[in-house]
Amino acid sequence: GFSPAAVEAVALNRAATQLTQTNIAARATYQASAEQQAALRAGLGPVTQDVATHALQGMTPAEVVQQANMIGLKAPQDQMLLWSGFGKQGPEISLGYAKRNGGVTLEMTPGGAWLNSVDLYGVNSPFTREEVNFIWRKTSASFANQGSGQVRSLLGEVRPNSIYLTEEIPALRANPAVTGLDALQFRSPHVTQTIKQ
Repeated sequence: GFSPAAVEAVALNRAATQLTQTNIAARATYQASAEQQAALRAGLGPVTQDVATHALQGMTPAEVVQQANMIGLKAPQDQMLLWSGFGKQGPEISLGYAKRNGGVTLEMTPGGAWLNSVDLYGVNSPFTREEVNFIWRKTSASFANQGSGQVRSLLGEVRPNSIYLTEEIPALRANPAVTGLDALQFRSPHVTQTIKQ
């Protein structure tokens, strides 16, 4: 038989291939023309003729979470890397840290990368802001539920109602496969300087 790591590597490779095919299809159906985007920005509303449908049109938020789970939200043991409190720069900052120091963020998993690729907050998204927040909350909780070993968190100015405090920490505490949590607190003026070096 194959080692569990080899089986997981094959599964991740298959998920990545499926993700690539899904991304290509999603981008093909989602790309709106420059004129449509300009009309939306100008507040003229969507151009009804020839408007591309969002890749997730017709799906419920729960179905989107389920799809992300099926594509894959698992990090290898001792590699889970959570982040919170960096605002819109969070994905970029955490990815930079992971590249230099190791680790896998939610956005680096096949399912998390897929969610990023479908532009949930975009103008053509079929979901309200509350529904998109629900999708990210539940996906983040699922990611934390699948953690194992030592988990690291990169923290900036974390809000009390953040996904990190309301979803991920409770999921980690309830997860018997997680042995500990290293919380790395960064001060605001030093965040981008320290992490992007």
